[in-house]
Amino acid sequence: MYNSGFYEHAITQFEKALLAAEKENNWRVIVIIHCNLGECHFQLKQYPIALTAYDRAYTIAKVKNDSHFLAVIQIYISRVLLVQLKLDQAESHLRNALKLFEQLNDLHGLMIVYGFLGDLKAQTLFPMDGLFYYEKAADYARTLNHLEFEKLFLLRIEALNRDQPDEYGPYPFIFTFPHPSGPPAMSGGQIQSKKLFCPSCDNQVFFGSIYCPKCAIKLPVDYYI
Repeated sequence: MYNSGFYEHAITQFEKALLAAEKENNWRVIVIIHCNLGECHFQLKQYPIALTAYDRAYTIAKVKNDSHFLAVIQIYISRVLLVQLKLDQAESHLRNALKLFEQLNDLHGLMIVYGFLGDLKAQTLFPMDGLFYYEKAADYARTLNHLEFEKLFLLRIEALNRDQPDEYGPYPFIFTFPHPSGPPAMSGGQIQSKKLFCPSCDNQVFFGSIYCPKCAIKLPVDYYI
């Protein structure tokens, strides 16, 4: 399924879940499913289809004026544009996301945006410009005690300093979506970071998943909204 790399099967499952969400008119779930579909197509290198899925999610979030969704979706869009080397368009989306996360005071979001801005600058004619953004991302990771991310950004800085910007790997984890009725600490666009496990097989699942990637049961609704 989705988290295991079986993206084609995951797409089928997400499409079924999308029909159910549309019948219930649950716009938050619809947005998340479109993002998950976009991620599946992104992993399959089907970039135009991925952009279409993200654009559908963005359109709904814009109508609902949800700043958190708008910021997150623009990061996903920028990832596709970065792969396609459409750097100016990617930077525009990342700058928009940066402004929204600043308004939300979402430190996790700011960390991720600065990291991707570093990735973008590392692909230009002046790759050392990425150092500023990686250092900002590492500072936010340190503040949030996100040790894995801090290590990742420091490795990116080291790679740039050695003139080997392509040595680093992908981000270990990017975003989950907050439960709209969660506790105050989780509101206002903050990120839910607790670990979730399938109630059937106890396999760890990412918040935002509709189905368990191991046993394929549909997860409780509070796992993905």
